[in-house]
Amino acid sequence: MQKLSLIISLVLMSFSALAQHLIPVLDEADSFPFHPINGDVYAFAEWQSQLIVGGKFTTFNDQPFNNLIAWNGQNASDLAGGFGNTASAYVTALKGTDDLLYLAGRSGFYDYVKSFDGANWLQIGGEFDNRVYDLELMNGVLYAAGYGEEALSYFDGSSWVQVPQTIFMGIHDLQVFNGKLFASGYTQSDDVIAYYDGAEWTVIAITSQIVNIQRLSLTDGELFACGEFSENGIQKGLLSVTESVATMVDFNCPVKVNSFEKFQGKNYFLGQSGHVSRLLVDDKESTPIVETVFGLFANSEHSAPMFIQNNHLYAAGERVTSSHRNEEYDGITNGFFVVEDGFDHQIFKSGNIATEISCRGNFFQDTQNQLATFSIPSSSDVSTVYCSSFWAGGVTDEDTLTVCGVFEAQEDRWSYGPVSNIADIDYAKKYCRTWFVNDQMISQHIEQFDDPGYVVPPGIQDW
Repeated sequence: MQKLSLIISLVLMSFSALAQHLIPVLDEADSFPFHPINGDVYAFAEWQSQLIVGGKFTTFNDQPFNNLIAWNGQNASDLAGGFGNTASAYVTALKGTDDLLYLAGRSGFYDYVKSFDGANWLQIGGEFDNRVYDLELMNGVLYAAGYGEEALSYFDGSSWVQVPQTIFMGIHDLQVFNGKLFASGYTQSDDVIAYYDGAEWTVIAITSQIVNIQRLSLTDGELFACGEFSENGIQKGLLSVTESVATMVDFNCPVKVNSFEKFQGKNYFLGQSGHVSRLLVDDKESTPIVETVFGLFANSEHSAPMFIQNNHLYAAGERVTSSHRNEEYDGITNGFFVVEDGFDHQIFKSGNIATEISCRGNFFQDTQNQLATFSIPSSSDVSTVYCSSFWAGGVTDEDTLTVCGVFEAQEDRWSYGPVSNIADIDYAKKYCRTWFVNDQMISQHIEQFDDPGYVVPPGIQDW
């Protein structure tokens, strides 16, 4: 009961603060940094301190761009000369170095690999009959992952040479780890992970039962395999990969993971939660929080994995919706965004309780999917509370009783943010947020706020 009281008191404090107009002062671009495109994002890379975004699209932020842009955090540049705006053109893979940007994509009936030095485009070798899924550099050699006989090829300086192998029918992801080229892909019957040392292949033993392997993630010096796995009745979406074995991770994660990154002390997952695909974060503290940052419905096979650039974490998806703002953001579907904490609702895990809180006054419910979300214990699929909300009432000068709250099957009457005659999309972007604060965060802030390198938590800085 003490832990439940803690969660409810935090929410009460947040709404009390809103009533007093103690609101977060945020620029619109910082509070909801979403960038819509009219197509799909297939790849991210960093090149010359810019985020490179590739895919199949003709507009970015409602301006004309063709499949490839360079984004510096404020402005975008169209990298003309990559792959144009024909109906069959798109970018599938990117790789940046200090000097060159490499990209793979389709133009016409074939896939090609090109390089760009900031001024000139150069086609590398000949065409590929099948899709090029990924590019990677190892020991100065450029590798391309694909399908069939082109499952793995390398560029010898004049042409593409197929790497001899009898393991894969197709390879969809490459990562260089400990000086070896790791690949995830599929055979005729199974998904598999293996590495190539420049001369021989070694298949990695996997201790868990494999439902599928989506991609590899190299983050914070560790290699992981994303997908769906089970072991002794436990289902998780992540394996820890070494040169000899891949084992199920020992930390909390969704049962299905399409992309994984460690960022600023937290674990971020693009994966399955309940009945929908979402972007989740676990802060790994003693009382961990798992927050739903966005409701995501992503193309798990081809959408770009999360990517860290310039101290920002980026994610992309299809049919992106913010879980408690569907009606307001229905027109914003595909695109990419900077991952931020908070926004319109969070899933809190405190002690042995897991529940969902929103900025709209809806509590203990996933309103997007009409699912109850108050679980004790936190791992339970059974919710003990269907929904709840704040009600506040008073008498007007005309002696009329007026009630503000969230009512069943009626229009919501509880409003976030300051009193305003205009509650449009821009208003929602700025004020529809939730925050989390606990005693440990407050004590740490008091002790360390003057220390060099200390980062103020969003729950204290923005609230």
